[in-house]
Amino acid sequence: YLTVLVPIGLFLGIVLALGRLYHESEMTAMTACGVGPMRIYRPIALLAVVVAALLAVLSYRIVPAAWVKSNDVRLEATRAAQFGALTPGRFRSFAGGDAVFYAERVEKTGELYGVFVEFREHGIPVRLPEAKAGRNRIETKSTTTLLASDHPQDRAEFAWRTAVPVMALVLMVLAVPLARLRPRQGRFARVAYAVLAYFLYSNLL
Repeated sequence: YLTVLVPIGLFLGIVLALGRLYHESEMTAMTACGVGPMRIYRPIALLAVVVAALLAVLSYRIVPAAWVKSNDVRLEATRAAQFGALTPGRFRSFAGGDAVFYAERVEKTGELYGVFVEFREHGIPVRLPEAKAGRNRIETKSTTTLLASDHPQDRAEFAWRTAVPVMALVLMVLAVPLARLRPRQGRFARVAYAVLAYFLYSNLL
């Protein structure tokens, strides 16, 4: 969720920081001293570029790898839940008591020896989730795979990953005029507009 939280955090941070400068008349003082808008906004733009670069790495590489890892952990937990509680030399019932399973011994690798399975009715399968299940989710595909694909869903996923770092730059541009306050206006007066602008932009994406 960092790909969602970081852009809104940057957006609100810029709005609140500049809003405080406007509220305390520091922007007016700097302008009177000959400090132009470019000198004020240059560090903000630099920060936004750095954040956008980090978001690009996060979106293109880290998030897909995290999806793969989470699917592997989930599948391993499912497999362990089904057969991890087997105690060698003891009978264990499955399928609501319709199947009885017995293993003489269980190795550390998970291999079972001396297996005996008894069914109330023949033909009841005992299945483990396949190791590659969940690997076909579009979120788990690498960015290189998405680039080489012509499938609309793959193209849309690549577009979304690209939109994440671009979002930080767009929101930075929107934050600067949104932070501008009139005299005697509260420093949080524009926060509601900023949140509304973020939700409108993210929904358009």
